[in-house]
Amino acid sequence: MATALETASLVMVPSGYEDGTLGSLQPLDGAGDFTFTRGSNISATRVNEDGYIEKGYENLLLQSNTFSDSVWKGYRALPPSSDQEGYDGTNNAWLIQKYAINGYNYQSINFSGVNTFSLYLKKGDSDWARLYFDTTGPSVYIDLRDGSFGDTSSNVIDKKSVPIGNGWYRVSVTMNVSGTSVRIYAAEENSDAAPSGSIYIQDAMLNQGLVTYPYLETTTTTAKGGILEDMPRLDYSSGRCSLLLEPSRTNKVLNSEYLDGYQEYYKSAVTNTGNTIEAPDGGRVPLYNIGNGYIFFLSTTTGTASSFSFYAKSDTDGYQISYRNPDGTNTTTALSNTEWKRITAIGVHTNANLMLHDNRILGSTGNVAFWGVQLEEGAYPTSYMPTYGVSQTRLEDDCIVSNVASLIGQNEGSYFIEWTHQLSDETYSISGLDSGGNNRMHIQLNSGGGANSKIGFFYRVNGVVLYSNANTQSLVVGTNYKCAITYTQTSFIVYLNGIQIVNETGYSASGGVFNNISFAYSNYSFSQPIKQTLVFPTALSDEACIELTTI
Repeated sequence: MATALETASLVMVPSGYEDGTLGSLQPLDGAGDFTFTRGSNISATRVNEDGYIEKGYENLLLQSNTFSDSVWKGYRALPPSSDQEGYDGTNNAWLIQKYAINGYNYQSINFSGVNTFSLYLKKGDSDWARLYFDTTGPSVYIDLRDGSFGDTSSNVIDKKSVPIGNGWYRVSVTMNVSGTSVRIYAAEENSDAAPSGSIYIQDAMLNQGLVTYPYLETTTTTAKGGILEDMPRLDYSSGRCSLLLEPSRTNKVLNSEYLDGYQEYYKSAVTNTGNTIEAPDGGRVPLYNIGNGYIFFLSTTTGTASSFSFYAKSDTDGYQISYRNPDGTNTTTALSNTEWKRITAIGVHTNANLMLHDNRILGSTGNVAFWGVQLEEGAYPTSYMPTYGVSQTRLEDDCIVSNVASLIGQNEGSYFIEWTHQLSDETYSISGLDSGGNNRMHIQLNSGGGANSKIGFFYRVNGVVLYSNANTQSLVVGTNYKCAITYTQTSFIVYLNGIQIVNETGYSASGGVFNNISFAYSNYSFSQPIKQTLVFPTALSDEACIELTTI
């Protein structure tokens, strides 16, 4: 293996990446780095090294730490004073002061659905602050002497106060409302009626969802972080880093993380308590006591193959939950009180709803938290797509490195790829070397109806098809596969998990040029979690292929 790796002209083991680029370990000059595109919104997610689901996020406020800018206005407030000592050792904080009762500073912004506002606060002449969100009025009072909360309106989902040091707190408020502004008050205990007062503020942020994300600075435009539009997703859900490649899908659930904010979610004889459970993305969600009641969601069109998925966790280990599959049958599964479990119901809809209900097997009692509800058309579930009031679509992942003929053996060479096989409803999934229709050498996965996937191979040089077989061997979902192809002008040999499955000889190949290395061709994409891919400028020996592909 070591000898083979030393001779590789390209080595891509998912590691280095940035928005639009997936790095290769070899060559060292970056000539083999892949261009990555998805180009939609920030609805794509991944499972990071710590097991959390990582998403894209955006600071929706403008001039997030320039409170003197015209987008920030004052009502019965003096102009903000800059160059104040901040929470982060800089002089980037601001002093805001009111000169009459009910004075505040604000930014007009339209928002709706589940949003979290966060701000760094420190007491000034006033010991308290108030955060208020017009027009429906979620409001919280914060005691800046100790970070505790005072009066809080009922339409606040969650609130947090994290001490930063030197009297500073990062305060965040999560709500599910429509509004037109965010307001910051110097206040008194549960009141803003004093005629004067001041507090220090720094780094304001408004983002969708239940999570208080790391602060993003903005000026005249919003700012985005996390998994961006064209960010490669290095996913650790299998326990080992893989490049996650998926087809385009749409989550039709309109509010996937906060069930009570979803207009097409209904419940009967179900109660919930607080936001007490940490969600897979680090936010907090309620516990639901279903008892003999039920929860259901409106589904997609009847007669359509769909995947309904959600994450669930109980406060009682072994708690049994039952859920209804799209075909109307019920399934029961046990939940853990230590780990979140993703539950999936797959099938063709026979009615217009999907239900979750507790059947109390073995007399289990307890409460259940739900998060990440997803309903998508397709015969298998894809990675989670968060929604905050409207449906979200994640476009197809595409990954290619072009104009690298110098890295590819033209008259002979080898190509290697390792992946964990997953369900796919695509007709073909393709990965390999190409320069358009006349010159292609690729691995081809034929879904054949999802679980019946087969592996095949295609080799064309200068317009002449030298080998084509789409159904060489069946693949098993959840199994790790290592595949190596060795090609010369007279042979085409394939090894899969240490076994030779193709050995074609006796033909002549000449005149073709391979320029690109890709996980897609035309409208086809290799929608599998890729653990590594290697390119060799010369043909590997049988012994090297066996060593390279043996599991």
